[in-house]
Amino acid sequence: MTEGGADEEGVFHKIPRIDDSRLAEIFAREVLAFLVGRELLSPEWAERLLSWPHTGFNVHGGSGPGPCPGDPFPPHLPVDIITGKW
Repeated sequence: MTEGGADEEGVFHKIPRIDDSRLAEIFAREVLAFLVGRELLSPEWAERLLSWPHTGFNVHGGSGPGPCPGDPFPPHLPVDIITGKW
């Protein structure tokens, strides 16, 4: 789960809430485009998957489970999920 993202200079920017179904569609399109770009999936299959009523992609934008006992990091510390940088 994320509440925003970092720009090229590492500055974190909050984003407004996005509808879960729209976010799932964006996520599915990005993942499938990545796979097509790596030639791991044909463009035809990507379009076929996107035409299905249930693509298998899901997003939960609700609150997370909260901090784990003994977790050394604050509960809302922004972390870039790609680079793992704080």
